[in-house]
Amino acid sequence: MSAPPPDRFLFHLVQVPLWRAAQSAGASYFPPTFAADGGFTHLTAHAPLLLPVANQFYRAVPADVPWVVLVLDAAALQASAPGAVKYEPAAPVGAIAARDSDAGVLYPHLYGGIPSDGAGIVVAELPVVRAPGEGGEFLSIGGLDAYA
Repeated sequence: MSAPPPDRFLFHLVQVPLWRAAQSAGASYFPPTFAADGGFTHLTAHAPLLLPVANQFYRAVPADVPWVVLVLDAAALQASAPGAVKYEPAAPVGAIAARDSDAGVLYPHLYGGIPSDGAGIVVAELPVVRAPGEGGEFLSIGGLDAYA
């Protein structure tokens, strides 16, 4: 499947404690479902899809766990790992099926991890706001408009 034209930014939702652990270890970040998902990290190039995707796949994570959206410089990522980003149909995250509304949408999948040192790839961390309580809905992402 051929890739669409290059995007300026790619986005990844991540639990803050997992991202900070990778940073503390000086290691690349790999999501908890990396192996189950086929050895890739889910990304999106379409900022408006972040909240619907978060609400589809991550509401089971307790609402008191903080999240951020990593904003990735797509060109820097491609330069550091040529060919590692492939645009493919929506895929499940762990055991949760892809959204029906994503049929026909191509998502960037990173066949590898996200460098936690930034390496010019991670250009911003945007805070995610969730509703309190069990099954807390993902409500907003601060500063996303600057990258959309």
